[in-house]
This record gives sequence, C-alpha cells and structure tokens, in this order.
Amino acid sequence: DLDYLRITPVFDPDTVAVSVNNATSTTVASGMDYAAYNLNTADSAINTVAVAVAGVGGATSTYMLRLEYRPAAAIAATNPSPLTEVALDGATVTVELSHTTFAAGVAASHFALDGPPGLSVSSAVATGATSTVLTLGYSGGDFDMVRTLAVTVADSAHTASGALTTETVDIAPTPSVSVSRASLTLTEGGGTGTYTVVLGGQPTGTATVRVTSTDANVATVDTDAATGLQDTLTFTPTTWNTARTVTVAPQDDDDAVDGMATINHAVANYGGATASSVSVTVEDDETAAIVIDADPSTATVVDSGPLALAEGATSSTPYAVRLSAQPTGTVTVRVSSADPDAATVDTSAATGLQDTLSFTIGNWDTAQTAWLTPVDDTD
Repeated sequence: DLDYLRITPVFDPDTVAVSVNNATSTTVASGMDYAAYNLNTADSAINTVAVAVAGVGGATSTYMLRLEYRPAAAIAATNPSPLTEVALDGATVTVELSHTTFAAGVAASHFALDGPPGLSVSSAVATGATSTVLTLGYSGGDFDMVRTLAVTVADSAHTASGALTTETVDIAPTPSVSVSRASLTLTEGGGTGTYTVVLGGQPTGTATVRVTSTDANVATVDTDAATGLQDTLTFTPTTWNTARTVTVAPQDDDDAVDGMATINHAVANYGGATASSVSVTVEDDETAAIVIDADPSTATVVDSGPLALAEGATSSTPYAVRLSAQPTGTVTVRVSSADPDAATVDTSAATGLQDTLSFTIGNWDTAQTAWLTPVDDTD
C-alpha cells in the first residue's frame, strides 16, 4: 500500500544511505534535499527500512524505520445492494477509510462522483471515525448497460494528505423482460407456435427465465429445439440483448373441446424483474357426434339408408351407438321410435323397453346396443 519512502536529512552529514530490507539502497549526498525509494506491488512485504548515517570522521550509526501504510478509501452499496438505475435517486453508499480518519464537519461537498451523468451527492453523514454514508441524487436518463460508480474523498475531508479515490461498484440498469407475444392460437394435430424473450437491460451476472406450461396435456414448451424439451433461457452480461425463442407444441387428445393453457415465466437473478405470461388456445380437431354402427360385433358404420326389418320377425335387430369424441362429462342419448306402431326400440333387453344410453369420460368410445323390434299389423 506504500507508494514511496521519502528520507530528508535534518543536518548535513557526509552521506545518508537508505536500505530497504537490506536489499536495495540509495544514497543522499551531503546537501541533497531527500532520497525517495519507489515501491511497487512486488515490494508488498516490505515493512522496515534501515538508515545508515555516515558522519564526520567516518563514524556510522544505523537505526530502523517502520513503514506506514498508504491511506485508502473503499465504497460499498448500502441501499439497495447492488445499486440499480431505477432506485439510484435516493440510494445510499458507504465510504470507509483505512489508515486515516474523517475530519470533523465532513459534508457532501467533500465528495466527488465518477458515474453516470446526473448523479450527485445529496448528503453525507459520518457514522464513525472512518465511515460516512452518502445519499445519492439522480436526474439522468435510463441506461441499458451496467455503469460504474467511484467516489473521490477530498484532501480536506480526512486527516492524512491527498485526495483518496475508491474502486468502483456496479450500477445495474432497470431490469425488464420483454415477451414478444401475449397469446398463441394453435390447432390440435397441427404445427408449433413460437415467441421470443429478451432482457431490457444488461444483468450484472447470469440471469435465467424458466418457462412452464400450466397444462402439458394441452401445450408443451421447449427453449432449445436442438436438444428437446428444455425449459430454461439463460442470459449473461454479454448475451442479454439476444432474443431467445420458445417453441410451443399443441397436444392431441380425444375430446372435442378446445384446450387452454398459460405459459408462465419465472425470472431469477435479475433484480426482482418479472415477465408477462402467454395464453395458448389449442383448437380441437375432433367433432362431437353420435356414431351409429349397424352391427355391434363388427362396428360397421351405418350408411344413410334405413335399417330393414321384417314384419313378423321373432327376434329383434341390434345396432350400436357410441360417441365420436371424449365428452367433458356424462352424456345421455335418449332413443325413441318415430312410429311405435311400426317398430319399437329398447336399450336394455334384460329389463325391457328402456330408452336411454349413458356415456362417460371413460366409456365414450365403447359401443352400446339398442334393439329394434318390428310390430305386426293387419295391413
């Protein structure tokens, strides 16, 4: 932490020899002002200096000096942490000194900011000998890239000499997520639909958006068509503004009802941002109808022509009834003859002259039998 060592003779000896950890030396000749020994990061272990003074007649005396550390200042985001553009006006940061202390009467004017245009110090409150909290003001515009903030403490604001400048802290842009579609309409058995998701500002780390469907029986989602059925989008500080595609696939079912699902987006590690959902309608490809089969044993669909019955026949003629698509609940089919004097109908031979067939979600495609019986007359 030490930039340089400055030795100034207080009298006029023949020479002053300066040795840093007995490794390197420089000499101050008689009448010179001072000797300066420059230190760098490689000298970080140096903590003592030997000074040898050669006096009149060649006598030499040696004594040790202990090096002090250079004063420094550090900055930390206080509220919010980390700093964000949306909350920058009124945000607070703490400036912490080391190897020096704040002078009495520290004020906002003692601090200069290196950050986005429009950023200022509204107030400065010392919270300890080495700590001061700054409240920030901000009147600048929106930005979409991460910006940085550093604070310079004026020479008059602390008890050591020279202005002190902190390292930087990040200021994240206002987090937002853009979803390109609010709704999708797909067809059961048809092609997929797509939409895109992109961040509105650069994140300070890796942000993720998890994509889920409220009903995978209606529509599934995939965030990576190459690997299949992935559910997470990843954005980094370098890829945040590249839109990512979500593929939505309609699912086939047996009913004749349009399907509805919602695609939700859960955003993580991006300043508490949220993302809108996408509503999905899947139009069904089945048609609700009653199917009549001529022969229950073969399930052959009846043509448009009528069934032929023989008057005087001693047995009934069966036919089968089923639904063309799965219902959402119980469906009843009431069977009746348009001319009971010509033929009667029965849906339960065991109990006789019943007229109702019942279909549920579970048995809708199982054929049920009705019987036609011709009625003999005298004409």
